[in-house]
Amino acid sequence: MNDTCKDVVKHIRKLQCKNTEYEVGEFLICREYFKVKDITFNVNFEYEIVKVREYTLTIKDVSNSMLFDVPLKSIRNNFIFNYCGTAHSFQGSSIDESITIFDYNHHFCTRKWTWTAITRATELSNVYFYTYVEPE
Repeated sequence: MNDTCKDVVKHIRKLQCKNTEYEVGEFLICREYFKVKDITFNVNFEYEIVKVREYTLTIKDVSNSMLFDVPLKSIRNNFIFNYCGTAHSFQGSSIDESITIFDYNHHFCTRKWTWTAITRATELSNVYFYTYVEPE
């Protein structure tokens, strides 16, 4: 779920001792199709942050090394860090690294959603479930 992603990002960034919102060298994934000026950003494309300024980030498309200056507001609304995403945002993707599945016991979560999340991993031994108690 999107809220879980935000919570996980906060936790991981705290563990990494990150004090700023974005840093050079971090990777982002576009969450939804959108345009800035005449530049189109597509879902699930990955970008590396190459420059951080007060109101914009310069990001590099990892597939073709093209650079884009994107307003910070657009980054916040349309991108997530590449280490945390929803199962829906990773549909059609294969992940070689370990993955942790959150929210599998949420009342909105279906068996199909859980299956989609599990099948993102290329190896079943790389799948972990985060167990928690949902607030009432």
